[in-house]
Amino acid sequence: MIIIPTFRTAAAILKMAPSTLSNCLHRVITRVRTGHTIRGLVTLGADEIAYCKGRKYATIIYDLDRSRVVWVGQGKGRETIDRFFNEQLSDGQKQRIRWASCDRSRAYTGAIQHHCPNATLVIDRFHVVKALNEALDAVRKDEWPRLHWGHSTPLPERHPRDRSLSCGEGLERGA
Repeated sequence: MIIIPTFRTAAAILKMAPSTLSNCLHRVITRVRTGHTIRGLVTLGADEIAYCKGRKYATIIYDLDRSRVVWVGQGKGRETIDRFFNEQLSDGQKQRIRWASCDRSRAYTGAIQHHCPNATLVIDRFHVVKALNEALDAVRKDEWPRLHWGHSTPLPERHPRDRSLSCGEGLERGA
């Protein structure tokens, strides 16, 4: 923990005017004291991030129309996103959500379909492109031998030298 003795020093470290820092802190404190409410959420985005070197996860809910984070919860499972819907949104707010974007996680898609019956579920572009690239790689691996050698044989292993480093068939220990 770093202790900064004065407000002016903190503003200098952050490279902003003391009045700007004061305004930011005032808004945050007011928001926390009044209880942050989510208003006008129509287009929702859900994703997870890893922290602590990938050992822990947090679920982030975005308002995609306003490009704002509206909620962060610890964990990435169904219970985490259910907690968001049950604790943060009223039934009316859930009904007003028209679009929801997430990855292909069953936890997220299932929770969104359950809690937001009027929402159209959209799989985010990153995961669609990733799935298409994986499918294209699989087809390429199957077609390469036929196109290159004129017959269907499996592709050679990527690193045959790795297999020769271990004791496998035809290799003797200590040789």
